[in-house]
Formats: sequence, C-alpha cells, structure tokens
Amino acid sequence: MKKVKGYNDFTNDRILESVSVGKYQRSIQKFYKESGIKLHNAYTYTTSLTVLIQYVQKLMEHSNYEAEPTIENAIMLTMFGVSILSSEAKDKTESLYNYLKERGINDGDMDNVLNQLKNTKKIFTIISKNAEKEIKSFEDMLKYTSMLVPFITIMKNLLDKELLNADYISVEWNEYRKLITVIEFKLFIMRILHRFNIITRSTNKFQNKDNAKPLKVNDELKSPLLQSEDTILEESHRDKQNKNNPE
Repeated sequence: MKKVKGYNDFTNDRILESVSVGKYQRSIQKFYKESGIKLHNAYTYTTSLTVLIQYVQKLMEHSNYEAEPTIENAIMLTMFGVSILSSEAKDKTESLYNYLKERGINDGDMDNVLNQLKNTKKIFTIISKNAEKEIKSFEDMLKYTSMLVPFITIMKNLLDKELLNADYISVEWNEYRKLITVIEFKLFIMRILHRFNIITRSTNKFQNKDNAKPLKVNDELKSPLLQSEDTILEESHRDKQNKNNPE
C-alpha cells in the first residue's frame, strides 16, 4: 500500500479508497432530490459531509437512537445537525426539520445528533491546536477536511473498540465532562494524538512539543483534577518528547 506522506495523502489515498464514498454520495444526491433541500455548507464541503454521515451512522449503532442506523437516516440526521451548527438559513432548517418529522425522526434523535456533533467539534478543536489550527466555528471544522477525515476515522475506531462511550457525548459538553474524570479525558486525548501522530508522522506537526500553544505555569502546577484541557494537551506532548529523548 502507498505510504502516507501527509494529511492530503492520507485523505485521498487511504480513507477515501477504504470507505464506500460513492454509495454515500449517491444517497446524498437522492436526499437532495427527494427533499428539495440543498444546504450551502453541506454542499460545499462534500468530503467532510460524507465522513460525518458515516460517523453519525456509527454513533447511531453505539448509542440510544430510536431511528435505525441506516444510511438514509444518518444522512437526514447529519444534514439536520450541520444545518443548525453551521447556521444555515432559517427557512432551510425549518424545512429540513419538517422533512425529518414526516419520515419518523423524533426530536430526541435530533437532540442526540446535535450534542454529539457539538461535542465532537469540541474534541476536534483541542486536537487541532497541535497543528496550529484555530477552530472557532463548526464551518471551520468542515473546512479542514484533511484533518477532519483522519480524526473522524480515529473516533469511529474508538467507538468500535468501546474506548469512546457514544451515550456520554450525547449530553451537553459540561455534563459530558462530569461523566468522566480529568485523568480519563487526558488519556482519551492522548490516545487520539498518538494515533494522529502515526497517521501524520512525516508532517512533524504532531511530534514537536513546541507547536503546542504556550501555557500558563500556574495551570501546569495545579492538581490534574483542576488542570485545563490546554495543559492536558501540552503534557501529552511533553510526555511523548521525554519518551523519545531519554536522558
């Protein structure tokens, strides 16, 4: 298999050849035709949308959804989540909501996907800091396709291995953070970073601790239970550097 040289190589040569992109994109086109609804951001960032749909389908398999985890249901729920989180036009969002209701998608499932996608964006924002990328909005996440694709692939793998509890990320972010300890969250982030390092090993973005944003010393001196997510992120870099360069 061709060696991965960077984000774009990984995106184009590994992920997109290993998943049924055509099947999902045909289903997306069918959705546009049947619903008469075409969302700007979903239509613009086709690859990001495709991997998000597969991610939502995986979340549906591993968490408490009433809708069956079919491609069609995953597309509808992903489209709804993207429309809300990327601030699509209100009339399109309302039309989409009514379309989902007509097809038996309930409000609870829509709430689930919204929280799961919001929390996924929060986690992606933490990871992206290592590549010196600032993610402010959900649309920003969709734009960084070359980072989003491997990230979502890792998240799907964690779900399959039961290293990520899909029901936990179905709640509001603050509630999610209360469900796990700071140490558990730190290990979770480090696990993602480790796999990202493997995927993007030649970019050096995830290997050099100096790429991490400088943090306040007083936060580093806090108990692990009180440290911020940025400090947790920095410590993962430092631990990796020490391991690679023992005295």
